Amino acid sequence: KTILEYQGKIGWGHKLDELFNQLDDRTKKLIIKYLNINRYCWNEKYSNEQEFIDALETAKKIVLENDILEGNYGEDINLTFTTNRDLEIDLNGKVLGYELNIKNNEGVTASVTIKNGTIGQLNQSALVYGVMVNGFEGLSVSLENVEAYGYYGGLYTNGSYEGVEITATSSTFKATQATSTVGAYLAGNHTYNFTDSRFEGGSGIHIKSGTLSLVDSYLVATAASKDPVYNASG
Repeated sequence: KTILEYQGKIGWGHKLDELFNQLDDRTKKLIIKYLNINRYCWNEKYSNEQEFIDALETAKKIVLENDILEGNYGEDINLTFTTNRDLEIDLNGKVLGYELNIKNNEGVTASVTIKNGTIGQLNQSALVYGVMVNGFEGLSVSLENVEAYGYYGGLYTNGSYEGVEITATSSTFKATQATSTVGAYLAGNHTYNFTDSRFEGGSGIHIKSGTLSLVDSYLVATAASKDPVYNASG
């Protein structure tokens, strides 16, 4: 009862955390289910890929309290919105060592805000891209204070999709391979708004369609300069 009273008055705050952590495991799970809030990894034994995937299906808010570094080259976690929903993922200064693939079904309106941490891995066996967005109109993706790393780039969109709003603020997107890579590969016909962010790879950004706004941001290209070459696919 006290948990519910606090949740109704002030949301999920520090005092509620204190009360929550005093409960037994069974009661914690019942409250998480009832409130549709995931205090992810409130016990370290739950810090694994499957726990995170389960939370993505229905949660409104996820907070990481441990690094998750089990991802291998090419592995990804799918966040697919099948019904209208808003989701916040607070990385809480931790590392999600997987490629995160964000999607929505056609006709579904959804938004996800990801903040305060790292996605992907910064080493030569890293994942292909840190964040992938393969969604339809109605999807909004916001990245705040996020570092996204992948072997070929930090951010990717597919040219088969259009209509997504993608925003990044105070974030970094970086390829971990030195050549034939890009900070962000933007093929989808989306709206891109980037502020106070950094894109680093062989090239800074490849954009093939859509609308791009860059404000107080940096493009860092580490590959040798070349003359432009026509690409039939865009």
